[in-house]
Amino acid sequence: MSALSLQFDIYIRMFVKPNDYWPRECLVLARIGFTKERVGHARALVQRLMELAPQFGYRYLAIESANANASEFAERLGFSPRDNGRHWIGAVDDVQKALNS
Repeated sequence: MSALSLQFDIYIRMFVKPNDYWPRECLVLARIGFTKERVGHARALVQRLMELAPQFGYRYLAIESANANASEFAERLGFSPRDNGRHWIGAVDDVQKALNS
């Protein structure tokens, strides 16, 4: 699923292949960008995804090909690095706790 406008560019992979890099129950943010940064849009998006994830059987959220800003964001929200911080993965429960604290 992708969404593109003048304000944002988001691409979410919802159904990973069984032998893919990510666990089967993983929702993947393959691309995420906002024209206005550091105003809470990414946090609001992750919060909403965390609310919906259990309803659809997702146990993890991943961020692919993270730049420095996305890596800092992921680390603050309790994600764990993969491939030396190039990608990040977080359990829904852990990310939800970080969002609520």
